[in-house]
Amino acid sequence: GSGILQILQLKAGELQAIAEVSTDAGLRCGALSELSIDDCNVTVGDLKGSLFSYNLARLDLPSWSVNGHEDVVNSIDSVGGFNSGFGPAELVSGSRDGTVKVWDTRIDQAVLCLETKSPSELSLGSFDCWSVAFGNSFSDKERCIAAGFDNGDVKVFDLRKNSVLWEFNCERAGISGLEFKKKTEEMDILVATSCVSDVILCDLKEVPSENETKIVTLPHESMMTWSSHHLPQDPEYVVVTGVDGKLNLLTYDSPADTASEITFDILDVTNVSAKAITSFDWNKNRFGFSVLSCLDNCIKVVVLC
Repeated sequence: GSGILQILQLKAGELQAIAEVSTDAGLRCGALSELSIDDCNVTVGDLKGSLFSYNLARLDLPSWSVNGHEDVVNSIDSVGGFNSGFGPAELVSGSRDGTVKVWDTRIDQAVLCLETKSPSELSLGSFDCWSVAFGNSFSDKERCIAAGFDNGDVKVFDLRKNSVLWEFNCERAGISGLEFKKKTEEMDILVATSCVSDVILCDLKEVPSENETKIVTLPHESMMTWSSHHLPQDPEYVVVTGVDGKLNLLTYDSPADTASEITFDILDVTNVSAKAITSFDWNKNRFGFSVLSCLDNCIKVVVLC
């Protein structure tokens, strides 16, 4: 079926559609990128493997489009450009076809494609890629991507060194979401959510030694955790969404003893829907403001913190 991309405005307590465009295929994911102070784009991935970028001020035609993958685009993330770290504006996409691709929207070919072709070539995995995230973008030269797969693999790839920096396997389930605590700062913490009631905290400050990396797996009330999202004004706070329709507000518990493991404290659990929460985002300008979508076909604005 077809898809719809809408821009909604919150006015007098109501969400109103102010712009809309239809697409040939259903949309699976999206990411915002600020190319300049006056140029904000949204890039979406559809169920046929295509990627489209639209300027938010003009939705009639995409500013960039590419048939990027052979199957569903499951996840997109952006970094760089105006007000989003160092280096050029780039996108990373992960697909059901098992590939992870890095894009520069000034050209219509992938800057980097990670896939399995033969045992002698670089492999990130031949499984369904469910989640991707940028991180370590603290200079014009440094940048990495993390990818999570349906077999439980999490792999962090260094774009400057062109090599796998760190990897881990969650034996219990696939990786539904990934996010770095501070994507535009030096490598710190990566949070992964999985298809079972786990939140996985990966301390990457001492990579590439896997033995030095601390992994904390926390039991969770939800049957499945969907994604994690750090508060942009204070990344010590993170929201984890679940298929039970709950928002779980966590904070980091960093012990004074550096040899001890970093973990989470659960501050609050808010029930916002009877159905699964499928997407979530914070407002960068208003502290605690967030927007989310659920499988009950509702889009909601929620104030946390």
